[in-house]
Amino acid sequence: MAVIDERGRVFGLVNLIDVAVGALVVAALAMVAVGFSVFKVPATPEITKAEPASQPATESMRLVVRGKNFLPFMRVTIQRTGDSAKAVQALNLNPKIPVDRYALVTTTEARFFVESPSVGEVWLPPTVQPGTYDLVLFSEARQIGLKEAAFTITPAAPPPAPPAPPAPPALPLATVRIYGTFTRVDRSAAASIGPGTKFTSTLPGESAEVISRSAAEPDLVSGPVPAVFADTVRIPAIVRVRCSFNGSECRLGSTPLSPGVTLSLKAKDREYRFSASEFVADSSPLATVRVSGAFTRLDRAESAGIAAGTKFTSAVAGESGEVLSVGNAEPDLSRIGPTGQADATALARLEGKLQLPASLRLRCSFSGIDCRLYTTKLARNASVTLTMGGRPYTFVVAEFAPDAAETVHEARVAVRLVTRPEMAALIKPGDVDARVVAGADQWAAASARITTVGPRRESTSATQIPVGEATQQTFNVQEPVVLTDVTLSVPVTESSGAWFYKGQAIRAGGALAFETSHYAVRGYILSVAIDGDTSPAPKR
Repeated sequence: MAVIDERGRVFGLVNLIDVAVGALVVAALAMVAVGFSVFKVPATPEITKAEPASQPATESMRLVVRGKNFLPFMRVTIQRTGDSAKAVQALNLNPKIPVDRYALVTTTEARFFVESPSVGEVWLPPTVQPGTYDLVLFSEARQIGLKEAAFTITPAAPPPAPPAPPAPPALPLATVRIYGTFTRVDRSAAASIGPGTKFTSTLPGESAEVISRSAAEPDLVSGPVPAVFADTVRIPAIVRVRCSFNGSECRLGSTPLSPGVTLSLKAKDREYRFSASEFVADSSPLATVRVSGAFTRLDRAESAGIAAGTKFTSAVAGESGEVLSVGNAEPDLSRIGPTGQADATALARLEGKLQLPASLRLRCSFSGIDCRLYTTKLARNASVTLTMGGRPYTFVVAEFAPDAAETVHEARVAVRLVTRPEMAALIKPGDVDARVVAGADQWAAASARITTVGPRRESTSATQIPVGEATQQTFNVQEPVVLTDVTLSVPVTESSGAWFYKGQAIRAGGALAFETSHYAVRGYILSVAIDGDTSPAPKR
């Protein structure tokens, strides 16, 4: 069958002209449909949500907007919620931006990226300040969409604090004892400073505590002109301090401890100035020494109240004094001179005052090579303060030596005394040796005592009695004498393997002197018994 027959029909069905006209109609309809889809006005976009609804201000802030009818050519601006917008012509700051564009003076343009007609992304400029903002959609200069209070910018979070530097390792704590003086102390606050008063420091573990204190003194003004503060006093004291030790020095807070430094100590919201003079180790061991010298500035009643066995206390716990022996009270003479020091040669008698020679046993705090009684180092011519019954006494040291109490023994000594007949009747049990021997008697805690007196025997024979071994002096008795055997209780001390009493060697065959206020006799030792060990008497 022919495609076009003799009547002009295609396949014998449709006329060829009809086909051409139909094709033109279909093409025209297609062109109308394409034109409508291309040139029609876009649908109004709508923003339903902005995510996140709130975020802190940062350098890179992003929003994901959701809605419908988003197109790539749309612009997005933001404005504070509630602000009115006014359109002005944009300045041509960028040649790529046409000069006929308009901007709103209360808005800020953001970058808008369309991912799909229902999802877009907005990049906010870093200059956006905290607040609540609207999102405004524009098609060129025409506003085509608005989402009020779409998102909120909160203040930027503060930058994280730099990590704290690692804490230095805690320093070990050391305890020292400081001799010094509280200065510029209000008179009303002076009573608050006493043994046990505690002070705090700026660092944990550090502290200070008053061990002892002296009476308040006038607060002197340092300078060439002597003056006294009227409203303040100074208080000598000993303070125990717990300080941080770094291997070479000890610090209280930020202050290194050294002689002459002034510490600021705080107690009960009040600060005190403490001027340090000397430092010693805390818990100094106690040592016992014997001293000879004299109590000074005594009145007659005070002098009469001091006797062997009298005990004194010190301002520091554990320190004490005990009188071993006393001499006779005598006028108190004080050395004077241009400087008033102990090396002055002139002496002045203090009217109405006495001094009492005495020997004492002192328990003092030992540190290094010094022994202290409160704040005073024991030395020749040192004046120490002792307390008895709440009253202070001043004792001036003349000599001092280690205590020999541990080596004192009681010896039973048999002695044959050689006397004149008139003196023999004076000897009786209970007599006590009162001899004073320079360099020896000052340490004696007790003296020899006659315990028994044997029968007396008269003799006319010449007897040679040694007086002293050092000089080998003797005397001859060329007249009637009386030989009296007595037993004495003698306190002796050991030195270099021998026993001594007031400078005399106590041994069988040796000489012994014995004196009271009524007589003085000499004799020779028959036997010595120390701690039950009796030495045999020499042959007569």
